Amino acid sequence: MAGGQVFEIDRKDAGDGWEVKLAVEDREQEVEVSADGQEVTPQESDDELDQQDRENLAQVQIPLEDAVRTALEEVDGTVDGAQLDAEDGTTVWEVDIDDDQGTSVDVYINVDNGSVLKVDR
Repeated sequence: MAGGQVFEIDRKDAGDGWEVKLAVEDREQEVEVSADGQEVTPQESDDELDQQDRENLAQVQIPLEDAVRTALEEVDGTVDGAQLDAEDGTTVWEVDIDDDQGTSVDVYINVDNGSVLKVDR
């Protein structure tokens, strides 16, 4: 499998790994990643990226892993998922965190500079 740019991750329901979406050229590829990150299994998706995803990806200056790190500095907890999105006209990484009280918290990270735009509890 060729490399690509991750633009969405979701914890699997049982918590035993991740579903990951990658942009590979102008296509979308889904893979499943084991909880320890050692096993990557390509899935049967190979859809064309939609126009909005392409536009959002073109704006990314801060990689997803940096956005997740920033979100976890803002809110203590466990990452449940993250995705590239638009919020109030700005392209953002939306990082979903289950905080220490079991509340779902969304942290919005600017894709240009990595700043926290807002936190929704």
